Amino acid sequence: MFLAKLKAADPKTREQGVFGVSNLKLREAIPQLCEMALRDPVDYVRGESLGALGCVASPADKGVIVPVMLKSVDFKDSFVRFSVAMTLIKFRNREGIGVLVDLLSSENDDAQIQAFNVLELKTKRSFGTIEMFRDLKDPNLRWVFRNPAQKAEIFAKWRQWWKEEGDRFEFPEK
Repeated sequence: MFLAKLKAADPKTREQGVFGVSNLKLREAIPQLCEMALRDPVDYVRGESLGALGCVASPADKGVIVPVMLKSVDFKDSFVRFSVAMTLIKFRNREGIGVLVDLLSSENDDAQIQAFNVLELKTKRSFGTIEMFRDLKDPNLRWVFRNPAQKAEIFAKWRQWWKEEGDRFEFPEK
């Protein structure tokens, strides 16, 4: 049922198919999801397809999934790029770390926070602590950086580290 929806003309139906195959982890959908991730004419369907690939893929799929992700690292939506980074990291591809470092320059604070936290977790490095708080005026209670200058300094250290060490980076042992 969900596999058939991936081929629908209507983008909302294709998106429903993507959610379905992702939730059910249907690996047989990987070829179609790859095609959709690279060529679907609707950005949100492409983005959801990239996210679904990360959920559905197993280690055996690395050779198929990583090239699709590498072609998608410049996707304009910051949360899709975060999903691409996480999938690359799942397969221990250092380009995922590079995407996270790039996301530190995103205009989206939520994407910056996620990228910062995952960078520290996956690299086992820290360039300082950034104070954050929940914005009680925001209906979604988003996290906000308390000190923008402190954030800028620490993010600059991450960018410098990646510039100097990125091509030699090895993931720490788990």
